[in-house]
Amino acid sequence: SPLYPLLLALAGHRSPSEQIAWAHLVNVIAVVLTIVVIWRWARAVASPWFGRAAIAALIVCSAEPPRVEAVTPDLVLLCILTCIAYELLVREGTHWIEVGALFGVAYLAKT
Repeated sequence: SPLYPLLLALAGHRSPSEQIAWAHLVNVIAVVLTIVVIWRWARAVASPWFGRAAIAALIVCSAEPPRVEAVTPDLVLLCILTCIAYELLVREGTHWIEVGALFGVAYLAKT
């Protein structure tokens, strides 16, 4: 996956323990961004149950509460796919450049 090493390289040359901490920070940011997208999406839907169900789905997709301790691009990919779903379902795909860019970034995140 070329995207995850790029995100980790943004930390620069650091000690191995600092690099692991940076990887955990990237995962935490991905989870927080995913929750923000779900929150925005839930506000656009009339039913209050949607937000609860979406957070439950996030936990189920992660097989447990999101594993921020893992050093894998899985949470970054989950965040990107949540953004794609938001763009396609809430905005009805009208921002096609953003949708295309998100699909491209998703490809880079897990190839």
